Amino acid sequence: ERGFDPREFSLFAFGGAGPLYAAEVARAGSIPTVIVPRFPGLTSALGLLMSDIRHDASRSLLRTNREIEISELNDAYAALDEKVLGLLESEGIERSAAALIREIDLRYFGQSEGFTVSVPPGELSDDALELITSGFLAQQQREFGYVMPEDFATIELVTARVSGVGTVDKIALEKVDSGNGSESARINNRSVYFEGEPVNTDVYFRDHLGAGDTFVGPAVVEQVDSTTVVPPGAQVCVDEYGNLIIDLTGGS
Repeated sequence: ERGFDPREFSLFAFGGAGPLYAAEVARAGSIPTVIVPRFPGLTSALGLLMSDIRHDASRSLLRTNREIEISELNDAYAALDEKVLGLLESEGIERSAAALIREIDLRYFGQSEGFTVSVPPGELSDDALELITSGFLAQQQREFGYVMPEDFATIELVTARVSGVGTVDKIALEKVDSGNGSESARINNRSVYFEGEPVNTDVYFRDHLGAGDTFVGPAVVEQVDSTTVVPPGAQVCVDEYGNLIIDLTGGS
């Protein structure tokens, strides 16, 4: 939808149920690789503990690129910068430790949808407006495959946005011990249905898999907080942090 090719990405499977369906979802989207973190069911909680403090502020502009003055943009961003910095200060984040992310929403005049592009930091020069509109045109070209002639189209600057980010200390992820071979983690096998047909499937206990262990689907990987389903033919490797890397390119 946004002009990106899913074949160039990996699918990150988290949540208690995510790893159950991730491989089939990936294959439906021609995504070659699935990554299942060590504790999928706890990923959201881990993200909460590691998330930076962030405040967002915005101001409507509704001015075209032919009529807006660069001073208007500078005034808007100066006010937004000050607002988010004040909010971060109220949460104990010093201004010197805060990062500001400036963006702006643009669209062709008369349209309801558009794109959000980055805006340079600090005082904006007259060249900044051209840089901003060029960013809009690049996204327009990537998603829709065309841009309107410059002398015909008018671009509207819709909303100025600033996000203030205060970085918090991150949790260091531990590496896992080297594995003893996937056979040591295999607890049994049972019949599992794939594409409507029962298939004899190995079942592994996640806690007994170590770095470097590999196996081939069909397989089911059980753990306390989730279950991972590996379709027939998919290749699985455990990396140094205990993530399951599922390569779907070898499957049917």
